[in-house]
Amino acid sequence: MTDHTDAHELTLFAENDGDLYRSRIQPIIQNLARKVAAGTYQPGTAPKLWRYAADDAAQRYTRAHGTPGPHGTYGSFDAATRQTVATMLAENYADDLTEQARNLRLAKAWTVSAIKAAHGGTFFDRSHMKTNGETLKSFAVEVRHGVVNLIRTRDGKAWIFTPECGSIRSA
Repeated sequence: MTDHTDAHELTLFAENDGDLYRSRIQPIIQNLARKVAAGTYQPGTAPKLWRYAADDAAQRYTRAHGTPGPHGTYGSFDAATRQTVATMLAENYADDLTEQARNLRLAKAWTVSAIKAAHGGTFFDRSHMKTNGETLKSFAVEVRHGVVNLIRTRDGKAWIFTPECGSIRSA
């Protein structure tokens, strides 16, 4: 039987532990986002990944706050409680997963060459670029929060590319 108070406390611990976030939660989000972006995501496999994070959180919580309990290195957190925590983590990070999958799709679709083809204006004009000593390799594309940024690598200057209308404006 799941203890909802324990599940809530362990979920809060998992979400607020920086090391756990970097070592377990971020990689899970990245892994699932890659699968969503590629179209190979199977919802049935996600709970198993989140269970790894919940188990790790239980072990870290037990090390930080007490001695092992009736469930060994998992302390007082039984399997049902840890599974509830895994479900709660999956729900809490669903928006992050969706956003990261969208960013991956945008990054794949909008390379520097694709932006040049869509823009077609003076930004990538050969004589303008030659005057400034630039090539297409002088630029990188970075996608954050659904925004496509075009960055000149030599000085970090950024422009925002709007895919809907193909325009480029200074950031």
